[in-house]
Amino acid sequence: MYNKTLSKNLLDKLEELKVILIREKEDNWIRGIDSIIEKLEWSMNNKCNNPDYFFYSSCDTWKMMDKGNGSFSDYYIWRDDFDERFQLNKIYQEIKDEIWDIVNNN
Repeated sequence: MYNKTLSKNLLDKLEELKVILIREKEDNWIRGIDSIIEKLEWSMNNKCNNPDYFFYSSCDTWKMMDKGNGSFSDYYIWRDDFDERFQLNKIYQEIKDEIWDIVNNN
């Protein structure tokens, strides 16, 4: 069943992820993130007649986008400095893990 709080939490995490992708000048996967964000925003709109459809569609899009070889799951942040790369990817992966927690528990 649709939960507006979960939808908002998922939206917040995806927006955090989007900020990282913009900072990294990533211009491919961000289109998928934008698509998911758009669905979530519509699911929370009072004019939306079927919010659960858009929430679950968002979750399904994430699942398709972040699974398998050659998917978003292969993306990582590159820096020449190992410590910097490690720290940035740790933050990035924590956000993705939180997204998966929300998506998998619905």
